[in-house]
Amino acid sequence: MFLNLNFYLLLLDTDEEKDQFVQIYNTYRNLMYYVARKILKDDYLAEDAVHNAFLKIIKHLEKLGDLHCHKTKNFLVIIVENTAKDIYNKQKRNNVFLDSLETELPNDKNLEDDILNQLEAYEIIKEIQLIPEIYRDVLMLRIIYDLSYKEISNILNITESTIRKRFERARIKLFEILNKELMNR
Repeated sequence: MFLNLNFYLLLLDTDEEKDQFVQIYNTYRNLMYYVARKILKDDYLAEDAVHNAFLKIIKHLEKLGDLHCHKTKNFLVIIVENTAKDIYNKQKRNNVFLDSLETELPNDKNLEDDILNQLEAYEIIKEIQLIPEIYRDVLMLRIIYDLSYKEISNILNITESTIRKRFERARIKLFEILNKELMNR
């Protein structure tokens, strides 16, 4: 079903990286396959998506923390979801591009800081789930995993300028949601 693990290990340099990857591979390959299969509805395409996702993961192994941490699981799911969506779009020849509408960020930086200081971290994470997925993935990869725009661009296979625009829009949407939350208190 999956490529031989040894193929991936050839791409890694240190024993520590190899051990980490083996653990990730053995723990998450079935979940990643399930996620890809759900999107693509094809066994072979799902295998391709998982393979491509593992190649992307190898490039960002240093960003991954504890194997059983929810952040690691979310990171892997985001990568395989987006890889599967890329394959799906190529199969359908229906690439989706963001429009070029300009949206201004809130100018009142102090207000934004006050809002974030007043809300607990778990409330913010709960509110992030309300943001559309297209923006949420970029926001999580940028803020939680501390990836650069270029790294996110490589993972999601989208241009850097699109990543920047999605991050900007995600911040605006999160700010609006958090602002509403504070007003309702």
